[in-house]
Amino acid sequence: PVEMLGEDVPIINALLANACCSHSDQLELNAAATCLSYGCSPILHPVLYYGSRVISFGALFGLTTSTFACLMGQPRIFYSMALDGLIFKIYARVNRKTGVP
Repeated sequence: PVEMLGEDVPIINALLANACCSHSDQLELNAAATCLSYGCSPILHPVLYYGSRVISFGALFGLTTSTFACLMGQPRIFYSMALDGLIFKIYARVNRKTGVP
């Protein structure tokens, strides 16, 4: 999975883990309860709080962009499929005035 996600992902995970807990806290037997305590909540820790805001903004921007890109090409895809006979011929009609399917 490192090849799919990129080489920086383990480094980012390590930095986020160390932003909240020290290395000695991570080596304890009950590390999950220690590191995920109230003192490590994103609201109290500014790096996690603002980092999550940046990531959320980027995710929303990326999802919106990909949705618009898919929607812009959909009429042309329907037109090609209708010409090939895969869907109804009504989708192969072209507007006389604008020349757009």
